[in-house]
Amino acid sequence: MKLKVTICFFLLLLLFAVIIVLMISSISQYVEMKEGMVEYEAVVTEVQVDHGGKYSSNRNIFISYTVGGKEYERELVSDTAVSVSGGFMRHYRKGDVVKICYNPQDPSEILEGRAPVAQICILVFACVVFLFFLGLLVLLWLPPPKRKRVHMHRKRK
Repeated sequence: MKLKVTICFFLLLLLFAVIIVLMISSISQYVEMKEGMVEYEAVVTEVQVDHGGKYSSNRNIFISYTVGGKEYERELVSDTAVSVSGGFMRHYRKGDVVKICYNPQDPSEILEGRAPVAQICILVFACVVFLFFLGLLVLLWLPPPKRKRVHMHRKRK
């Protein structure tokens, strides 16, 4: 029984370790990509909501910005392997101003200017759960504490 529980905890630890590594990779790639880019503001021109299922919806946010006299219109999606939709977990409306970063060599290449909040939240949650299961695993394998015998003497009258 103890071995089966240990294997389950180990698999959970492994799963959360993979999630942690992926989130750290995603965040570090975002930081690396943001270097060399120019921060700028864009205006939301359109928000399309696609209700894919009963409990889910996908937001496609379109923006407009001008660099060097040329106007760019495109979807707010970061052009990185991080590939998180720019509007993920955010509720933009038409006319809202959003922060972006653009590549000075190719202003059509953008990155959302705000930090990848979803990845950071997932990373923190995964770390907490990882430490919790690690603690349970350690407690499972620690020997039980030795109990001291306490002798109570009755006083005789």
